[in-house]
Amino acid sequence: MTLTQINQLMVLHNFATLYLKGLKCIVASEQIAEQWYEGHSIYFTCQIRELACHYQRFKQLPPKKQGGKGHQSLFNDKAVQRAARAYLMGMHIGDVTPMQF
Repeated sequence: MTLTQINQLMVLHNFATLYLKGLKCIVASEQIAEQWYEGHSIYFTCQIRELACHYQRFKQLPPKKQGGKGHQSLFNDKAVQRAARAYLMGMHIGDVTPMQF
């Protein structure tokens, strides 16, 4: 799961607040994961802890990993853009979903 930068900052704020109240790092991460999810998510707990460690070490949010190597995407290719536009223009409004596309 990827969080937006605002959500990452909110998670870090919650983590820091719980840590300052005396909770251990893992316990604080678990409580935040429970707040964000109905069920307990071990994966998200680990991601919170990793985010907190990265922020503590580098004083910044981790870089985004989306967009592939060098932020190259197929949608940056003009031929792909033209083909996608032609396909979508031939569809009726509401007939295509992101999954179908």
